[in-house]
Amino acid sequence: MNIAIGGKTGSGKSTLIDTLLKTLKARYGNERKQVIIFDTSTAYAEMESEKGYIDVYDTDVIVSTTYKRLDVNAMLSLAQEHEHDVLVNLSFLDEKQQRELLDDFALEILRNHIEVIILIDEGSKLFPRFHFSRGVGQLLREGRKRKLDVIIAYQSLTDVDLAAIKQAHYAFIFQMVTATDKEKMAKLLELNAYHVSFDILQEHECFIKNLQKGSLGIINTTVS
Repeated sequence: MNIAIGGKTGSGKSTLIDTLLKTLKARYGNERKQVIIFDTSTAYAEMESEKGYIDVYDTDVIVSTTYKRLDVNAMLSLAQEHEHDVLVNLSFLDEKQQRELLDDFALEILRNHIEVIILIDEGSKLFPRFHFSRGVGQLLREGRKRKLDVIIAYQSLTDVDLAAIKQAHYAFIFQMVTATDKEKMAKLLELNAYHVSFDILQEHECFIKNLQKGSLGIINTTVS
């Protein structure tokens, strides 16, 4: 299942992501799927490493030889021994290198039929309109057949290729940063057809839309 999340800082994205990860992991029960988080800003690296259940891989170490070789199986096996998840800190790379590493990772996941839950934070930096990532694009298109769950979070959508978002099964869209972002998301969600706009969203509320079936709703991420 692919999930797209959009919203400005402080809108409720992080709360929703934590809830979604817990829900997905609970759904698999004993057939536990590991989570791999790709962090572009060190926010997760700083926060999650303190909790003790996640293995953090800094890319200044991983890519000391070549950033295109990320041994996913070895990384997961080591973490699995301790029942940990994995975080890959991408902040040491420039955006081009981040995209190339993610493409390489995505293709390795598909080649080796690895079943994981993947979170890519700040996707707007990684999938601009002029570069719909070949590897991650393939991952999004084929993931639904490969028992993969992919969550991509965006802060701004001004330069994002909507082809990536349209691969999602569900979109959770909070208040956006700019009028351009709102216009773009209103078109994707078809808000005019429902006679609603972003003005009706309260704090920590977001639109949720099933992009495959068309149904639209509103949820508050602070209500369990």
